[in-house]
Parts: sequence; C-alpha cells; structure tokens
Amino acid sequence: MKKLILVAYFYLPILLFGQQTLFEIKGVIKGESKKKIYLFFENDVAHKDSISAVISTNRFSLKAKAKLPILCRLHFGQNTNIQELYIDSKSTYLEIGSSLTEKDTPDSLGGARTKFNIIKVTGSLMQNKVQEFRKWKTWLDSTEKKPERNNSLLYEKIYGIVKKKPNEKISAYLIAGQGYLFGRGFMLANEFPLDYVQVAGLRGLLNKSLTNSYEMKNLDKLLDVIDKEKNRSAGSAFYDAVVKDSSGVTFNTNQYRGKYTLYDFWTTWCGPCRTSNRELQPVYNTYKTKGFEIVSVSLDEDQEMWKEVIKKEKYQWPQYIDDKNFSGKLALYYGIRSVPIKILVDRNGIIIAIPSSDQELIRILNERVFDK
Repeated sequence: MKKLILVAYFYLPILLFGQQTLFEIKGVIKGESKKKIYLFFENDVAHKDSISAVISTNRFSLKAKAKLPILCRLHFGQNTNIQELYIDSKSTYLEIGSSLTEKDTPDSLGGARTKFNIIKVTGSLMQNKVQEFRKWKTWLDSTEKKPERNNSLLYEKIYGIVKKKPNEKISAYLIAGQGYLFGRGFMLANEFPLDYVQVAGLRGLLNKSLTNSYEMKNLDKLLDVIDKEKNRSAGSAFYDAVVKDSSGVTFNTNQYRGKYTLYDFWTTWCGPCRTSNRELQPVYNTYKTKGFEIVSVSLDEDQEMWKEVIKKEKYQWPQYIDDKNFSGKLALYYGIRSVPIKILVDRNGIIIAIPSSDQELIRILNERVFDK
C-alpha cells in the first residue's frame, strides 16, 4: 500500500501538468462590433468557430478549457482580423477597440469589415510581457537609426529575454516575429528582420521542454523559410512551375522566357497586394512595349474570390493561381510565407532583383534593365 501511495505521489505532478484548466475571458468593446466573438487556440483553424460568446451591450464572457499557458486567437467572424493573446490564468479581462472599415477597401471586396485591437489586458502576465515587447519594438521602428543598428538592437533584446526565460513559450514566440508565422504557411508581418544565423542561435538557447509546443514548431518553420530565401538571390535561375488561369488552363512559367518578367505573388485578402497591383498598371503600360511582362500568381485558397477580384480589377497582364497556395512548388521553393513578393527575372530566366516596392521596381527598370 505504501509503495502504491508513493507511486501515486510521484506521478501526481505529471498528471496535474497535463490537466486542462477552465478559464474565462471577460471583456468590453469600445466601438462598433458584431453579434458574437469567437475564440480558438494556436492555429486550430478547423475549430475556430466552435467557442463563441454573444456580445451584449458591448460586453462578452468566453469560457473554455485548455492546458495553460496557451496562445489564443480572437475574432468576430469571417470578415474580421484576428488578435492573439496568451492566457495563463483562470480569469482574464480585455479592453478591445473596434470599428467597421469603409466599404470598397482593398480587402473587403465591396463589404465592410470589422477591425479591432486589444487595448488592455488584465490577468495575463505572459501577454503583458508581449505587450511590453511590442511597445519597445514600436519605439525602435520609429527611430531614425540605420537598419543594421536596429537589427542589432532587436537581436540583443530578444537574446536577453530568451537567455533569462529559455523554458517559456513566449521566448520562442518572440523569436518568430511575435507569432505571425501561421502554421498553415504564411506570415502577415513585414519582411523578417533577423537572419538565419541569428534565429538559429536564439533557438539553440531554448529549453528542450518546448520541443513539441506550437511556438517551437512555428519557429522551426520560420527557420526553414529564411533558409530558402537564398533561392531568391540575384543571379539564381528562376524556378519554374505549372499554374492555372481563371478557366483552369495550365501554363508553365517558363513560357515567358525572352522577356524581362516580374513574377508577382499575391492574395486577394492582402490589402497591400491589391494596392500594389493597381499601382503596377502605369508601370506595365510604360514598359510592356520594351519587352517587359508581369505575371501575377495568386496563392489564394478561395478561387472564386480570386476570379471575382481579377474580373473587378481588370488587370491587363496574365493572371494565374497555384492550386496548392502557400504549399505549392513556387511558394515552398522560395520560402514565400508573406505577400506581396515580387521577383524580377531577365530574358533568360535569371533573377535580377526582389524589388521591395513599386518605386524600387521602376528604379531598377530604368537604371539596370532599359537604360541601354
């Protein structure tokens, strides 16, 4: 009997560690909102509408069970953005700012969307740490230091956090750009500022207890993305693949050899992509008679939405879609997890540059391509 008690005592912490905790998220919404608010964990998109609460007089109360701490995602339905926060206690209180966007914005396709952000969090120490880091990062981005200096300061900041808390999930979360790299394969952040060596070194500081966590798997995917970015370097041959037009007819991207070609990777839900595509029209009109072509490759999951957008926008250059989206050959080869991404190649299919803006594209075309 004593041996049985001792065995039970020994395994009790393990059992408790694996248990789920009932928690509650209460909140108040300042501004316009919809009828319900939804909660899902990490990147469990399949169950993102399974936990919800009715919003009454701009207040809500969500209850759920999970192994804490855990990264949660909140949204108001299909036409809203998603906000992340860590839950590490039984009770959390949120203040949320919310508003409806105007109609006909690039990402709404003629319908209003709800945009919201978490203003204040009470009851989550982990989320407060994330908020502090974001505030510091905003300050850093607003300074006029050189990019190299900002990169160094960012690395030093994250290094200090990881070194002090190598076994905390948020350490991996912050290394991976605050978790913007979604599990299904795309990033909603701007170009990632740290290089492969820096990220790999920071990952090496993390405790092995995080190996199977969502945050660590997310971080490993980011490392893979950064490593594959070398395939985009100038002088490399463009990697061709088969894509489809809006009628389902297949094309190989190599059919555009003989022209200077800008391969434009985008999605309909990406506002900057839609804006950039509109700004490309005068660029296309200026250079198309000189042997310049634009080839847009959509990475959308919703093909009907894509067809509707290209019909509405009346783009003048070829429009294709990759059936496998961010898991397609092109996206995987080039480590494309964020959009828009543009790759400029010469007549022989050799990469010239990765222009970061339409203004840079024009400069490259004027100075390096057609100034002959």
